[in-house]
Amino acid sequence: MKLKFTLNRRNALIFAAIFGVLSAIALAAALYYFSVPAEAEVVTDLWSYRSKANYDVVAYLKSNNFYNKTTLRPEEGTLYSRIIDRLNIVFSYGFESNKPISGSVDYFVSIVIRTPAWEKVLETTSLKTVPLDAASRGFKEQYIVVIDDYWNVVRAFDKEIGTNTNEFNITYQYFVNVKAQSGSDKINGKMAPSIDISVKPRSSEGDIIALGRRDYTYPGSVEKRETVQIVSIFGIYRYQYRYLAIGGFIVASSAFAFFIWSYVKMTPKKEKPITDLIRPYKEVVAEAMEPIRRRGEIVITMNNLEDLVKVSDNLAKPILHTRNGKTHTFYLYDGPNRYEYNKDEPA
Repeated sequence: MKLKFTLNRRNALIFAAIFGVLSAIALAAALYYFSVPAEAEVVTDLWSYRSKANYDVVAYLKSNNFYNKTTLRPEEGTLYSRIIDRLNIVFSYGFESNKPISGSVDYFVSIVIRTPAWEKVLETTSLKTVPLDAASRGFKEQYIVVIDDYWNVVRAFDKEIGTNTNEFNITYQYFVNVKAQSGSDKINGKMAPSIDISVKPRSSEGDIIALGRRDYTYPGSVEKRETVQIVSIFGIYRYQYRYLAIGGFIVASSAFAFFIWSYVKMTPKKEKPITDLIRPYKEVVAEAMEPIRRRGEIVITMNNLEDLVKVSDNLAKPILHTRNGKTHTFYLYDGPNRYEYNKDEPA
């Protein structure tokens, strides 16, 4: 048994609705897959490392009854300058790596004194270099800071330039440049950890010494970055879904347009009323009460009113119009010839 498909107005409308929905789905899918990334960046750490710097401070105290001890760390209590003999500062730098390395660390130190009125670089050391390898991963250096000695420096500058300083700040700053290599990967990192020693006589807390930041960490890594395609459902890449959605939209929308066109094409055209048909030719069409019939006439049937008007123009004769029920008859005579066009009223 063979199935026969006939494309009529009803079927065309059904298929147009189906492909219209499919077009909307395909368009929505295309918009979605173009709005989300089709690729992702994958970052792999090939080498992780970090530099750590620390200023370890111990205050050596004069004989006192307040703390009744000879040494004091900053976290153990307030550093009162009147009972402090000196500060022992140990700067340590270390380089940590998850892979074997080789290289070196270059560094120098700058000592700066600052007051509300002036600033002076007291010392800048020469450049030093220490190796970085399995046996050595950093260095340590020690400084003895005697606050009274710095007061003498401040008063000497005050006397020279005419200022009167009540408080000052001492900054020890290391400028470190790390050059290291692990396999074929190389780094060249710079850092400048510092410590501020603020001498504040007659503050609300007393004659104190305040310390700034003392711990520093500088992490780093050598990374491998790759761009990979994102896999969506059914193991298909997102960028492939983009093209599938576009292709589906083109096919579905083309089918939708075809069936809409077919539906419109198969829709019966609404015929013009007879009055609209006559209106352009009202100058040559005359109304007659009853159709005239001649004996022996030869009837020539015209396809449309326009052709009959052409004959009327050529023969210079008027067209007569009569009506019998719903049938309208337009005709003219030329001798025995009767040129005629019949038209029924549109439903």
